[in-house]
Amino acid sequence: MAQRLVLAGVSLLLALGLAWGLNRLRGEPEDRAVAAVIADDIHALLRDRALTSGSPLEAPPWARGLAREPVPESVARLLWPQIAASAKASVYDRHCYLRSAGGLDIEVPWRGHPDGKWRLRTNSLGLRNDVEPAAERPQLRVLLTGDSHVEGVGNNDEGLAYALERRLSSDRTAEVLNAAKAGYSLYNHLGVLERFLELGLAPDVFVIVFYGGNDFVDALPLHHYFGRTVPPSDAATLAADVERFERFPSGAYWQAYRQLQYFARWPEEKRPAFDACVAVTGALAGLCDERGIQLVIVYLPAFLDAQPGRYDAPRAQIRAATGLTVEDECLGSRLAEHWIEAVRDLGIDVLDLRRPIAESRDTLYWPKDHHLNPAGHRLVAELLYARLGA
Repeated sequence: MAQRLVLAGVSLLLALGLAWGLNRLRGEPEDRAVAAVIADDIHALLRDRALTSGSPLEAPPWARGLAREPVPESVARLLWPQIAASAKASVYDRHCYLRSAGGLDIEVPWRGHPDGKWRLRTNSLGLRNDVEPAAERPQLRVLLTGDSHVEGVGNNDEGLAYALERRLSSDRTAEVLNAAKAGYSLYNHLGVLERFLELGLAPDVFVIVFYGGNDFVDALPLHHYFGRTVPPSDAATLAADVERFERFPSGAYWQAYRQLQYFARWPEEKRPAFDACVAVTGALAGLCDERGIQLVIVYLPAFLDAQPGRYDAPRAQIRAATGLTVEDECLGSRLAEHWIEAVRDLGIDVLDLRRPIAESRDTLYWPKDHHLNPAGHRLVAELLYARLGA
């Protein structure tokens, strides 16, 4: 398998990471034969695009020069394999490339949950909300997006959107629409806003939760796709590491170490990833300014950066398997410092969660999986309410 994974480079590894997380969440077996085929197809796609010119979308003024092209469903199915997996729980969307299907009600066994399970429910729009958007526009509509941390590893009424809506509704009519999705990067978040503007559900506030544990590296597939560039293709070592990680019960690799490992292998990719994140954030700010929408960026650190000593992640074994050092583990914090500074320089409000999470006495991530747990969602909701509640 490693020989075929060599051909795919970063895009395949990111796709495998997303597929792995989804398969673990749904309890489905991995299909390595399919993964090998995806490897060849992604390599061919990026190689062919690098040799041809395209037809980029005409960038409106608010995009501030951000280059994008339409992403057809065939390409989205390669970059996000979960679209074709998991009983159609994920579907293609021309704006945000993938989203949750509408009307889901899936029971997810979860050992750490008090009930031993939780339910993944979506409304007709594929939102992690139990109800539809209000027929009559509320006094405050918040559109929330992020990756799997915000989509939620738990019931809807245990998540950030529910807790924030309850607090905001104390003295007004308010709704918080949760459009987050596992595997999202900033490119997807831009598409989320475009989708809801087209649906006639323009928010008053657009909240993006940026997860420092993997959102930098997750911006690279579309950065290379839109830029018609080929990422580093020597993925043999990474592929071998991925296979070795199957014996670790912890989700630490996918929630933090995958990004650290990738940038340690190919440090020249840090700058493109960082620049892509800043460029998309600038475009988001431009679109929000044009539409009179308040944009709030929330920086969510990985457990490794904020509460490293509270979990039984086999850190020493992970470092040994990846060749990473203790110093390498600090990369996420360094990237965060530079990115938050760059975003604030764009005039964007940033809620930095690093200190509040580090100072909290509560355990805010699931012990094995390392996604935000219900207590973490409640803390983020309180901090956002303090920012938005006035």
